[in-house]
Amino acid sequence: MNVTENLDADPVPELLRYCQERQVYINPKICPKRVEGRGLGVYATGRLIKGERLIHVPTATLFTTRRVPNSFANAHARKSIPVHALLAAYFAFGDDEQHRSLAPWMATWPKLSDFTASMPMTWNPLSRTGVGNLSSQKLDSEAPPSESSGFSPIPPPLIGSYLSFNDSTMDGCGSTTLVSAQLSKFRAHVSSLKPILDSEVYHQLQDPYSPSRYRFIHAWLCVNTRCFSYTTPGTKRPSDPNEAMALCPGMDLFNHAATPSVKTKYDRSGYFTVADRAHEVGEEILFNYGHHVNDVLWTEYGFLLDELSYDAIRIDKLVLAGLDEKQRGLLEHHGYLNDYWLTKDGVCWRTEVVGWLSVLSQNQWESMLEGNYDPEADETIGKHQVSEKKILKRKRQGLVAAHRLICASWIARVEKDARVSLKGLSTMSMAEVLQILGDSDSAIRNQRSHDVHDLSDAEVQEIKTKEARERHAMCVKRWTQLLELGTRAREATETVK
Repeated sequence: MNVTENLDADPVPELLRYCQERQVYINPKICPKRVEGRGLGVYATGRLIKGERLIHVPTATLFTTRRVPNSFANAHARKSIPVHALLAAYFAFGDDEQHRSLAPWMATWPKLSDFTASMPMTWNPLSRTGVGNLSSQKLDSEAPPSESSGFSPIPPPLIGSYLSFNDSTMDGCGSTTLVSAQLSKFRAHVSSLKPILDSEVYHQLQDPYSPSRYRFIHAWLCVNTRCFSYTTPGTKRPSDPNEAMALCPGMDLFNHAATPSVKTKYDRSGYFTVADRAHEVGEEILFNYGHHVNDVLWTEYGFLLDELSYDAIRIDKLVLAGLDEKQRGLLEHHGYLNDYWLTKDGVCWRTEVVGWLSVLSQNQWESMLEGNYDPEADETIGKHQVSEKKILKRKRQGLVAAHRLICASWIARVEKDARVSLKGLSTMSMAEVLQILGDSDSAIRNQRSHDVHDLSDAEVQEIKTKEARERHAMCVKRWTQLLELGTRAREATETVK
């Protein structure tokens, strides 16, 4: 993977030559280019119309496990190795001579330092704990973080403190602990490689800070952030969508947007993209990596969108905290246990259901789920029963008020934690930032072991400080977004009569 690290020169001309040699069609009115703060992206150099084909990668040029030589992994060994792991292992430890032909394409991939600055799975494990009793924490531990007082540099959805401990399921927007789930997947992939790697290399992969480990992390994250969903036409799609994976040279340069401007498809001829609307000269052409909330984008791709209308936060642990075993059992029986979300519009329906469980009788609550009872609607009674009507109305208003108070308490907790964490982050000294968010000197040296010269102590400190500040800024940005999310949810809830 060394060939990907020298990005001082503009890699675009060589990439275009590489694509042309492999019959990759690139519309002459588009071109990849590097923009400060955004990295490489694809931009219109001429006016594009809706439906115009932009890039077409032939099937023969797609990089799938079929391109990994049998000399690297035989057919028997491949059966037990996930596609992601096999591709990453080949890019990290495959034959350098074979890699040389891929160098123009691989040179456009992110550097390891791009990932270590932005992706929490690569950060100091202290960043995944509460800032409090740091003296008892081990810097080299990959164990799940323990609960502690103070504030959390990384917001809850990534480390799990707002999520139910007994829910380890994955869903469309994430998992109970995004970073822990990602680290577990990575470690499982490392273990799967034992049959195909040299014993010394495999042993080095067990060391969290070895050069070989960082080399594999780099390749693993490149595959993770640049893969496309693909199943060879005519074959059965794997039950695990992660096994349907291909890399598409040239097409992997599109940046993400919640509202994309292109559509992608694949058929027997390969993978291609078409413009979903007209583009003017100089406009960036944007792809969509999936309907993900910001916490997933941060965990899986290393960035946060400034504006995301459907952003949300999982609050399972907050919602379940005050319930007893009987109530949790009722939720599980009726299919409402876990998967609770807070959006800018307030809490989701599943969350509201939990709130009603605390204020209604069991019969009323179950009748509500069946659609036979609306706790917010006026009771139907005889027109002459005026006093009873008033009593029922006051009772209904009391139930509604109690329910809204419960839902509001969950929103308030998110707002409070955001304010506390933002205050904590803003008052951290540089020494604390380096301790909690910075890497050790040896880790930085091993991450950059491919450099043409040994780093001086001053260079190590410069890298450490710059990277820790970038990580700190990402934490501040996400907590700021969550504070705004909570504020907007509270305001939306307060306007409901």
